[in-house]
Amino acid sequence: MNIYRFIYTQKARFSIVKMSNVLGVSPSGYYKWLTRTPSLRAQFNKALLVAIKGVYESSRDNYGSPRVHQQLLKEGWKVSRPRVARLMARHGIRSKIRPKWTVTTDSSHNYRSSPNLLAGEFAPGKATKAWVSDITYLPTRWLFCSKLTPHSVSN
Repeated sequence: MNIYRFIYTQKARFSIVKMSNVLGVSPSGYYKWLTRTPSLRAQFNKALLVAIKGVYESSRDNYGSPRVHQQLLKEGWKVSRPRVARLMARHGIRSKIRPKWTVTTDSSHNYRSSPNLLAGEFAPGKATKAWVSDITYLPTRWLFCSKLTPHSVSN
């Protein structure tokens, strides 16, 4: 935190002169800081942060600093990726980390299961003697589809 900002937040509790002496700054420096306009870098960072938030929100909060940086370059910004990463970190802008996979099978249950009729015999001898099934889950709440296909093995 900036020393002068700290003095500003604590000025109701302590005198400015005492805080300046303890923190090793001059009171005149504090008063000059109060009226000073932001530097060109601070102004650029403020505009850049608005652009970063725009790219981040248009990605539905998914982009991290590399992708945000790429998009900013496409939009004409001349900025480094570490600077984008630093601004994003400073303002708590983080990409959503999606899980690598989702567990869809719960094997620890007491429900009755179907018997294994093939018993490891995956070459039944003729077509349509054994049928296999595959359940394809769709992203709906109540619906699933089952796909039946004849199992034939050619030797």
